[in-house]
Amino acid sequence: MLLALDIGNTSINSGIFSADKLIRVYTFNLAVSKSYFDKIFNDFPQIKIVAVCDVIQQWQKMENLFLQRNISVFKIDTNTKLFFKSNYITHNTLGKDRLSAIAGGIALFPNTALLIVDAGTAITFDYVNDKGVFLGGRISPGINLRFSVLHTQTKKLPLLNKTINFPKIGTTTNEAILSGVLDGVVKEIEGVITDFKQQNLISKVIFTGGDAKFLHNIIKFNIFVLPNLVLKGIYELYKFNNQ
Repeated sequence: MLLALDIGNTSINSGIFSADKLIRVYTFNLAVSKSYFDKIFNDFPQIKIVAVCDVIQQWQKMENLFLQRNISVFKIDTNTKLFFKSNYITHNTLGKDRLSAIAGGIALFPNTALLIVDAGTAITFDYVNDKGVFLGGRISPGINLRFSVLHTQTKKLPLLNKTINFPKIGTTTNEAILSGVLDGVVKEIEGVITDFKQQNLISKVIFTGGDAKFLHNIIKFNIFVLPNLVLKGIYELYKFNNQ
């Protein structure tokens, strides 16, 4: 039994894999990780391996919790072998979460041209062609980051939260912020999808990340929402590196 950990900027998404199936998912804040790990170990004492994707260098603070239980550790890094070809020039700077999402997408949809959109602190767009080659992507500020920057980098603009109901044109400052941030994100994502589709470059669009379900309700295109895509990719990378 394997525990996959996706350690993000503010939270940890974790999944239990048994016989190639994801059987349980736990999501929790970084600040309470120890108590949640205790719960996971109590629920699944059969865990023998932990596979880790850590984007903010938090794993060192947690590693002893696993070593004390004699759990083997597999950590995704720049030396991790890939089961797909990558044309990314600066491989050592490619986020491990992006790498894992790409691996998950290719494993689930082999020989399929994919646009993988991971909507979290940042919004990343990653393109895989129909031969399973990762060709590159783009990185943009996420929804909450856009709200935060408007608040912290100005003197008077309030800090707002996302809402499914937002105007196209704001008649108050709050409405103007909601329109600028949320409609701006929607237009950006739909614009990227449109560009790729018009060039017949993609046949599937996959959304993952903390804001994936929210965006699914307001994006006009047919998309697949796979909240645990990164966990799937972590598991597949572990399997490939431990054949």
